[in-house]
Amino acid sequence: MSLPSLWQEQRPSRGFDRLEAAIRSDVCVIGAGVTGAACAWRLLEQGLSVVIVDAREAAAGASGRNGGFAVTGTGLEYPGLAEQLGRPEAIRLHHASEAALDAMIALAGELRVPDAIRRTGSLWLGDERERDDLLEAVRAAAAAGISCRLAPELIPQPMRGSHVVAALFPLDAELMPAAWVRALVEAVADRGAAVFERSPVDEVLADGDGWSVRAGFGTVRAQAVVVACDG
Repeated sequence: MSLPSLWQEQRPSRGFDRLEAAIRSDVCVIGAGVTGAACAWRLLEQGLSVVIVDAREAAAGASGRNGGFAVTGTGLEYPGLAEQLGRPEAIRLHHASEAALDAMIALAGELRVPDAIRRTGSLWLGDERERDDLLEAVRAAAAAGISCRLAPELIPQPMRGSHVVAALFPLDAELMPAAWVRALVEAVADRGAAVFERSPVDEVLADGDGWSVRAGFGTVRAQAVVVACDG
């Protein structure tokens, strides 16, 4: 991935040094993507010291190259999720995802990147073959208290010859992935975490009651290691 994505070009990394010394921390997080940054944020809230190392730079992988969707629920539509987990657990999980998205939007405001996550809603479209499945998905979701409605009037004009049904999920959002992740990594650094870019991990070894992580030209000695690489 030698060429940056549009997201990455729009929001360059602030830039962090390469690891070139032996340092200690409570936790070493491998990967400065969304998972690593979120883990570091929560670990700092618990009063732990954190080091993040990344082979390239913050949001260099999938976290800075994805489709830019921040949607509620899971990869399964509600009927499929309810079939697997049962209706009460499926509803609980969906509403937990709504609360998580609320928290992300609030945090983006605190980090002064409110445009990184915007609640725009998402529009699901179906052709004649998909019509009944989409109608059932909306019916079941609405019955479970999930915010959604049929919205045929929102089918884009050029698609009205091929698509016959549309559903609006108004709580979904769009995401500027590199802007969000890089702002979070920078905030983690400002709160006291040590962040090192261009520091690929060569080795992780058990070391007494902790771990030794060899990365870049240095080593991190930590009580715990979080592997959060996103490719």
